[in-house]
Formats: sequence, structure tokens, C-alpha cells
Amino acid sequence: APLPITLTSFDANKCDTKTCADLTWKTAGEFNSDYFLIERSADGINFKTIGQQDAAGYSSGILSYFFTDEKPEPGINYYRLNQFDLNGSHEYFYTRSVNFSEDKATVRLYPNPFTISIAIDLTNASDIDQCELRIYNALGVRVLHSVIQEHITVLETHALPPGNYFYKVENANKIIGSGILTSGL
Repeated sequence: APLPITLTSFDANKCDTKTCADLTWKTAGEFNSDYFLIERSADGINFKTIGQQDAAGYSSGILSYFFTDEKPEPGINYYRLNQFDLNGSHEYFYTRSVNFSEDKATVRLYPNPFTISIAIDLTNASDIDQCELRIYNALGVRVLHSVIQEHITVLETHALPPGNYFYKVENANKIIGSGILTSGL
């Protein structure tokens, strides 16, 4: 008996927004095929169904299929295809993984205490052009604001009088660092 499908590829990748997974696969022929179950697992062992895609049934040409996992779990997501025939039998194909671990952005400001300048060192900032530094005096008045455009940026601070300051660094409207700075003499 001919095999129900000939699967030529199965790929899983992060979508353009990096918040979902795009799954694509191709068949070079289908005989008596009914549908595909798309399954996901956090451990690569225990899978659950997250979607279903109808198969062509009968085809001798190359067919392309597409599915988007809109809500992947944090961490590594394992995906596989479970293909069902019209008679109810099924077969598992390939397992692919996509990593949705968050590489948290970190920020370090130095030296502290500072005198004439301060360096801002950003690590894992996803949208560097959206990072901003704000420094406030002890009364909560903003005394310095800067858009950070490099992973290491040096700002002149000689205009700030000696004292304690509060800072916060935001990346894409999320606070990635805050703390207290001291201006020395």
C-alpha cells in the first residue's frame, strides 16, 4: 500500500514579532490523507494538540501548509505533526523546537559615585533605539534625559551639582534598570 503522505519538510521559527511561532511543512504527495494535528510540548515528551490543519486527501504535487502558534509557552517549545488518514490511522512526523526564553535586558551605570561623566552599559536590549535614561534629583525633578543609541554610552554630567540622584532606564516603555547615583566633587 502506498504511504499516506510524503513529507518533504517541516520547519518551526519565531514569527516577525518574536511573540509567536510559524510552522510550515510541505508534502510531495498525499494518498488518503485526512488532516494534521499540530502538537506542542514544553519538555519534548508530553505533547498537547494546539491546532488542526486539513490535508488534501489526494495529491501528486507539492503542497505547502502553514500554522501559527499565537501563544507559545515561555522557554523552549517543541512542535510535531501528527498526520491522520481517512481510515483513522496516524503517524508522527519530526519534532522541531523554538526557544522563547527571555534574555532579560540589563543595565549598568558607572562609575558611582560619578564626577564629570557616567557610562551606561546595556546588555540584551532588544530595541536599542528605544532606550532612554532619566535622572531625577532628590525632589523628583528630572535633571537629565537622554536617548541611548549604543550598547555603551557615555554622558557628560559635569553640570549636575554634588548629591544623590535617582535614575531609570527604559527599553520600549519597560523599566530595565533603576537605582541611586551619587555625584561626587
